[in-house]
Amino acid sequence: MTNPIDNDIIQWNSFTDNLPRVLRDMLRGDFILNSEVYDYLRDEEFSDEALALVEEVLELIESSDDPSTFEDQIEQKENCKELASLADTEPNDANIKPLVDELRTKTTADREWSISVRRDPINGELVDSTFPTEGIQEGISNVESEVRLGDRFIGSIHTHPIGTFGMFSWRDLNVLLSTYEETSTSFQEDVFIMIVNNDGSVYALQITDFGAFSNRIRLIDWAIAELNGEDPEDYFKDDFRDLYQTSGGDLEKAFLTAYGDSGITLSKATNTDLDSWETLTLDGSGEVSSTLCD
Repeated sequence: MTNPIDNDIIQWNSFTDNLPRVLRDMLRGDFILNSEVYDYLRDEEFSDEALALVEEVLELIESSDDPSTFEDQIEQKENCKELASLADTEPNDANIKPLVDELRTKTTADREWSISVRRDPINGELVDSTFPTEGIQEGISNVESEVRLGDRFIGSIHTHPIGTFGMFSWRDLNVLLSTYEETSTSFQEDVFIMIVNNDGSVYALQITDFGAFSNRIRLIDWAIAELNGEDPEDYFKDDFRDLYQTSGGDLEKAFLTAYGDSGITLSKATNTDLDSWETLTLDGSGEVSSTLCD
């Protein structure tokens, strides 16, 4: 009598047998990668979405010199899909595009404008919405606007008006960390902060390693500010101004050089519909590299 074959193994064999030969050979020749892919698909119950995502990531790994691991690549793809889903228009979706379009009209104002995104369990379903319900709200200055925090809030979107830098500030990083800390643990993986700039660009940050990010903001940065006898927000306001003013206009590179290895992912919208994003990283030569992940 033969032993029954585990259903996971059946699905795994079916998946690998149907891969292009070059990807199948790559898996079979790399035990660690093979194990990581199998574990991920098993955890995702070999869903069609997971199978398609894995094949997409394997093609990227095979054709690229990017040193990112399989887990890194999967996380980047999932982060981009989460950002794109914020623009979905079903009844339970946040549908942020109309509000971002409205925020674009405020980038010539002398103050920031903002909106927050919340997630509520209603009748057994998770419902995303924007807050306050009456729409975007005016901030108190050109570098500060109101952000809602709490166990139901997963992120916020605000303008960086003309005359400010079109990249994240240290205050933005601190707000992102606070959003993660205060939201429900069930929602932490979806936490984000987004900026809308006067040049039309839209950027987002998400946390990929809370420990590394918290250590950078709460320990290292706070210690640096204290050594200089200043409040962290005041100290790094000046520090970031110097960082961006000496960047030669390459704000993406300046930000990634300073904080790209601090447990966060920087993404940029590639269209005005906000349903397509690219992840920005530094390559081996220290230049900005983009990976489309729509």
